[in-house]
Amino acid sequence: MPVERPVQVGALVVYFAMLAFPFSASTLLAPAEGVAFLLAGWAAGLALVIWLVRRRSRWALAMPVLALAFWVATVWAGDVLLGWTA
Repeated sequence: MPVERPVQVGALVVYFAMLAFPFSASTLLAPAEGVAFLLAGWAAGLALVIWLVRRRSRWALAMPVLALAFWVATVWAGDVLLGWTA
């Protein structure tokens, strides 16, 4: 059963809001290469969430949560493995 359109558009709006924080705010935590990687991951997720919204898939609702998990995992791995510091 497809999800209602306003709910999906809301998920898309939340995904766009995540560009401001935490993804763009990562300039305080990560070097330029790390921020570029995070923004590339965000852009790939944006393409995926747009595709999911167009298909009216319920997975579009999970994309902001998955994007946050991607951000946390990347910043944590950068700190532990690559020595990123704030």
